[in-house]
Amino acid sequence: MDERDVFDLLLVVGVSLAAYVHVYGLADPLATADEIAALLLALDVRVYLVLGSVTGVFFVAYLVVYLPRKDTNRSVRRS
Repeated sequence: MDERDVFDLLLVVGVSLAAYVHVYGLADPLATADEIAALLLALDVRVYLVLGSVTGVFFVAYLVVYLPRKDTNRSVRRS
């Protein structure tokens, strides 16, 4: 892993924890996990379909646009 990847991962974890504490506090993490699970189970199936579709579109865009450009830059540097 590159140093930048580790930094980005730590940044995402830190922001996620800060958002969790801001929204739910530090009172009872087990009850909070139950609330989150109940919220996710109460969502309509169409929400999951839309979120899955959007995620799929971004993943394919990543595969088609970003990875070939990254591979091109890498092979230019090796030459």
